[in-house]
Amino acid sequence: MPIPAGHHLFVIDIRYTASSEDIESVRAPHMTFIQQCLDDGFILVSGPKVPRDGGLIIAVGESMDAVQARMAQDPFSTAGVVEMTFTEFDPGTRHPTLAALAQQA
Repeated sequence: MPIPAGHHLFVIDIRYTASSEDIESVRAPHMTFIQQCLDDGFILVSGPKVPRDGGLIIAVGESMDAVQARMAQDPFSTAGVVEMTFTEFDPGTRHPTLAALAQQA
């Protein structure tokens, strides 16, 4: 899926700030949220860190504010069990298999 014109890539670094029990209590709704974001093209890839003390997401958005607002709806965020750091980046160099990312819609 190409990145739509006027959109940017973001890395979202998620760090758990609560007990594993608290994290597990909202994991299912968090995963539902992640799947919805994958389905609508907001998230390109996501997964847990190793060791499992958080996760990483690569997302597509119009602006930092838009990405932060969307991630504020994540059940991990609303439950207050994570801290998120957002970084916008330009994928200037990429593997050929990701060339479609450079095509503007």
